Amino acid sequence: MEYEYIFPRNIKNTQNIYEFICVFWNTYKSKKNSTININFKNTQWIDPNLTSVLGLVLEEIKSRNNKIFLKGLSIPLIKLLCSNEFIQSENLKKYMTVNSSLITYNTFDGENRDDFKAYINNQLTSLYKDSIDMQILIKRFIEIFINVKMHARRNTYINKYGNKEIFSSGYYNKLDNILFFSIANQGQTFKENIFKNINYNSNLESDYIAWAVKKGSSTRAEDTPGGLGLYMLNEIMQELNGDLIILSGRGYWEKSKSIVKSTDFTCKFPGSVITVKIPVKNIHNINNEIFEQSRVLTIDDLLGGH
Repeated sequence: MEYEYIFPRNIKNTQNIYEFICVFWNTYKSKKNSTININFKNTQWIDPNLTSVLGLVLEEIKSRNNKIFLKGLSIPLIKLLCSNEFIQSENLKKYMTVNSSLITYNTFDGENRDDFKAYINNQLTSLYKDSIDMQILIKRFIEIFINVKMHARRNTYINKYGNKEIFSSGYYNKLDNILFFSIANQGQTFKENIFKNINYNSNLESDYIAWAVKKGSSTRAEDTPGGLGLYMLNEIMQELNGDLIILSGRGYWEKSKSIVKSTDFTCKFPGSVITVKIPVKNIHNINNEIFEQSRVLTIDDLLGGH
C-alpha cells in the first residue's frame, strides 16, 4: 500500500505541532510493508530541534518494514535539513553547508554516555565560541545532560533499533539570543515508569509528568536520591525565565514564564520528549547550588526510562 500525508505550513515548538506529530505517528503505527510519502509542499519552516522528535517517529515507522519518502521540500528546507544532518544523501550533498547555529541531529544507544557527552560539548562550543554566556551554558546547564548514564534501553529494542534510542537536535537563534534543544527516547513513558514503581495513579498521563518535576519525586529505592534531574531542570528553566516542554505518551506538560499548561492528547507519542527554550543572556544568573550534587544523573531522571 502507498499513503501520503501533508505536513503543515510551519513546524514549530507549539502544543499544536506536538499533537500533530502524535496524530501522524498514530496514523501509521500499524502499517507494515507500505510506502509512506510525507508531503512538505505547504511547509515553509521546521524548527531544527524538532527533527529529533520527527526522527524518532520515522524510525519507529521504518522499523515495521515501511519505506518513507520526503516530497515537496523547498530548496531552503533541503539546505536546512541537510546542514542539520537530518537528511544524509549523496545526491543532496551540494545543499549541505556549515551552519554555526545548528546543534545537528544525532542518535545514540542507551549506554553510550561518552559519545553523547562529546556531542553536546562539541555542538555547543561551535555555536558561538566567543560568547561567555555560551561557555557558562556548557559548564552549567548542559551538565544535566552530559552527566547522564544512558540506560533507558528496553531489552526488546536492542536488536530492533540498534543505536537509535536517544534522539537529539537543536539550534541557536542568534537574533533573539535563544537556544532550543530537544532530546527524545523511545523507552517507557512517564506513566508506565511511575505507575509500575510507586503507589501513584491518575487518569491523566500529564499528571505523571507534573508529579515527576516535583522535588523529591522518585521511582527508585528510598535510599537512592532519584528523580532529581527533572526537578533540577524545572528549577533552572524557572531561573532562566525559559520554557520547558515535556511530552510523554499522551501527556503534554509545558511551563513558560511560570505559567503551566498540561493536557492529554487523543493520540499517543511512542516515548518521551523534553524540549528547552533557553534565553542565553540569563545563563549567568543560574544558582550554583543547583549543581552542587554528588550523584551522577541517569537518563531515567530526564526521560522516564526504567
